[in-house]
Amino acid sequence: MGNCDASSQVSIINTFSDFRCFQGKDAERIEYSTQYMISCNQLSQCSDCDSGYCGTDAVWNFLIDQGTVTESCISYKSGTTGKIGQCPTVCDNGTELSFVKAEEVISICQESLNSKEREEMIKEALINGPVSSMLIIHEDLYYYESGIYQHVFGWDGGWSACEIVGYGEENGVKFWKVKNVWGRQWGENGYFRILRGSPDTYGESEIEFDCYQAIV
Repeated sequence: MGNCDASSQVSIINTFSDFRCFQGKDAERIEYSTQYMISCNQLSQCSDCDSGYCGTDAVWNFLIDQGTVTESCISYKSGTTGKIGQCPTVCDNGTELSFVKAEEVISICQESLNSKEREEMIKEALINGPVSSMLIIHEDLYYYESGIYQHVFGWDGGWSACEIVGYGEENGVKFWKVKNVWGRQWGENGYFRILRGSPDTYGESEIEFDCYQAIV
């Protein structure tokens, strides 16, 4: 992300790309433009380079209402400049913008559900593709290298978006497999595993609290 903290937009655009590929809407995975989202989403919590905690619903709603273009049309620049830039009206090469939208977004982790029900809903949703979620970033997550993460120490750094891509069990410990946006040099090649079936109400680091899946 460089000099622009836009983790929510980056993560959800990645999920959008992955989901379209998983569903066969794109024959090969296409990178969609995070820059268009950063420059053009005018919601107050999402319209600057300090918008890492922009809500997932706000980003998905933008993809439903406005959509985005491909990365090859509008490339990512804010990571270098630290600025959101003007909302573009043409591609970088001067050609016409061509938008791709999400049709609908479904709330997977509804508050009315108990923890076991939310776990089962996420597992069921993963049959259709990845699930966009949020989690609380605690200090010890920055030091994660491998294994099944469970919060032990450190400050609460607020919320960040992530992408649940699968689940499993190792030595009797259940986990979610999660795609992060901190680069492939972090964690397990850019992914991490986090405790599934946590006794906490909304899952470990509340990863089962605010999660969605798009219909594309």
